[in-house]
Amino acid sequence: MKIIHYVLSNRYAGIEQHVNELATEQSKFNDVVVIANSNIKKYFNKNLQLINSSNYGRRNFFSLFFLLKIIKKERPDIIHSHGSKTTHLINRLRYFIKFKHVATIHGVKSNIKVYLKADAIIGVSKAIQTLFNNKVNIIENWYNPLFNNQTPTNKNKNYYLAIGRLEKIKNFDLLIKCWKSQQDKLLIIGSGPEKNNLQKLISDMKMEKLITIIDEVDIQDLKKYYENAKALIVSSRKEGGPRVALEALAVGIPVLSTPVGHMADLLPRELISKSQSYDDLKMLLDNSIKILEQFKFESIYEYIRKEYSLKNKCQEIQKVYQSLTNDS
Repeated sequence: MKIIHYVLSNRYAGIEQHVNELATEQSKFNDVVVIANSNIKKYFNKNLQLINSSNYGRRNFFSLFFLLKIIKKERPDIIHSHGSKTTHLINRLRYFIKFKHVATIHGVKSNIKVYLKADAIIGVSKAIQTLFNNKVNIIENWYNPLFNNQTPTNKNKNYYLAIGRLEKIKNFDLLIKCWKSQQDKLLIIGSGPEKNNLQKLISDMKMEKLITIIDEVDIQDLKKYYENAKALIVSSRKEGGPRVALEALAVGIPVLSTPVGHMADLLPRELISKSQSYDDLKMLLDNSIKILEQFKFESIYEYIRKEYSLKNKCQEIQKVYQSLTNDS
């Protein structure tokens, strides 16, 4: 099967990583092409066939001409767009050429009209399902295979971990405020526009000895941070997954979370806050951190490693493709 993945961004983040891993796995049995911004080319698997694209505007004529030229040359069985902008651009091409289009929506959106024109829609969390009146294929995110760790983990752990882009939706400011009542160290790994504000908050609260912000690290180092952590804390207001929770559980460390994405399907209710508010997050940390050892996480770890593997999720996506190509 010939597959084109289309992703447009000036930075390599969650969606781009999703496409890179999916395309790499699919390329074992399919002919796969990735169209991506030239600025992030270096992050993709070097064995993938990558076509450089500028981040054109949605109504830019050159973007349509560029895509039309590629599709006519490659003659794909499936074009798979990721995100609203790429989906919009692919939709516009249908005035000029016929093809099968799959669109993945990676988070809860207020406007979903652009996705309704695709032949099939994939959503990465059950929270997305209600947006489409169930006319969507829910295929949840996976963890990177590197994080599959079934060997005993380090027992000498001295910090808790929070990971993500430093932006308001991640609620790191709330997490920092809630941490005032804790005695353990907290490492926040990430970069983004809120970094200076978060650093100032830590300084103002005189918590520099307990809380440290570390810039984004490569995937090998990230795995080490997971393995040496007591637990991962997810404090987000909204999440499509979250993927970091799958990584942590696959590595073999517990997770505490706000009620986002599919966390209610994965964790005991005692480890999920009632809401994303300060009071509820603080209550979760104050009450649940000290009883983490009482929970039998091994069955959760094994479930995640099996059900949320890249191979398993790739097979589910392939079935969506086949349902379209079989109808043609």
